[in-house]
Parts: sequence; structure tokens; C-alpha cells
Amino acid sequence: MDLDTEQKKETIKTIYFDQHKILSSIIKLYLTDNIEVDLTYGNGSFYKKGIPQPENRFDLDDTLKNLTKVCSSTNTELNENTIRSVIFDPPFLTWIRKNRTGNNNMIMARRFAGYLKLDELKQHYTSTIEEVARIMKHKGIFIFKCQDIIHNHKLFSTHIEIVKWGEKHFRLKDLFIQVAKHRLPMSNKKGTQKHARTYHCYWLVLERWRK
Repeated sequence: MDLDTEQKKETIKTIYFDQHKILSSIIKLYLTDNIEVDLTYGNGSFYKKGIPQPENRFDLDDTLKNLTKVCSSTNTELNENTIRSVIFDPPFLTWIRKNRTGNNNMIMARRFAGYLKLDELKQHYTSTIEEVARIMKHKGIFIFKCQDIIHNHKLFSTHIEIVKWGEKHFRLKDLFIQVAKHRLPMSNKKGTQKHARTYHCYWLVLERWRK
């Protein structure tokens, strides 16, 4: 390859503002084909800029369109050791949940799902990791989008904990940071600021590893 051609090649970076850029970069680097399973498909926002739709589009919300199955990320009913790539974009808030008494009218309750307690988040994440490990082939790629949070006035480094929770089955192959133009959701409390405002989230690229 000559120098001019090499210079024209775009270098994939670890930090982007655009989630589609991150996802397309992960696909280019680590997948031989398109994503096979989206565990939290939602309205399909990942695929609105030309990224091919996954064959398996799952979600718990039966009112969503274009799903192939309504199911939990913890119980896909897919066969063991059959999947090469999975993406998971779960809720990350631990102080809110839809239909929770007292916060039904909050903007965050209407826009984002969440968990009442950190234990609920941990249970959902770890159970999903086990399910993905069950269905995924050796050296399959698990894309996990997450955000660190402030819990009980302390920083909870979710992206680090996910790597720990999955270390029996997965190796961290890469990590991307998505930067937002506006701060990401968090508890809106008055008083002296105790922690830096969050303007980023993480995309973990985990590789299935069978010993």
C-alpha cells in the first residue's frame, strides 16, 4: 500500500461524540459480519444511520415495533454456543424506575428506565452476562454500553465492575468512550457539588473465552 493510500485511511479512535461512529468502528475492527443479537433493541436507534439491523431484535416492551421476540436479556431461549455477537444497552440509573410511586411525573422516569436499588442493577447485569456467556461461541464479541454513576454519594465505577463480573467468561478486548455535548442523566440534588458532572459513557468490547 502506498503512502497516499495509507494516509487516506481513517484511524479508529477510542473517543467519539457519535454512538453510530463507535458502533461502526467496533463492527469494523472485531466482527466478520453484522451484529446477531440486540438484547435491548428499543426503537432501533443504533441502526438509523446505515448499520444493518440484527437478525435477533429483543426487548421486554411488547409495544415496540420491529422486534423479533419479546423477552428478557436474562432468558433469550437461544441455543448454547451459537451466537458470535451481542449488543446490550441496559438502564443505568439506580434512583428511578418507571411507574414508581412518587416519581411518575419526573422527566427522567418518562425518558429512561432504571432500578430502585443498586442490587437490582447488579442482578440484571450479572444475569445477562451469564446468559450471553451461555449462548455465545468461543471468541464471540459482547458489546456492553454502560455509564458510571453516583450511588449513596460515592462513585460507582460500573464499567470496572462489569469487567470484574464477567471475568470468568470474558476478556476486555477494547473500550470506547462516548462524549456527550450535555451532561448525562443523574440525580438533580441541590447543595455543594461533590462529584464531577458526567459527560461520557463507555462501550465495552468483551471477548468470550472458554478455558
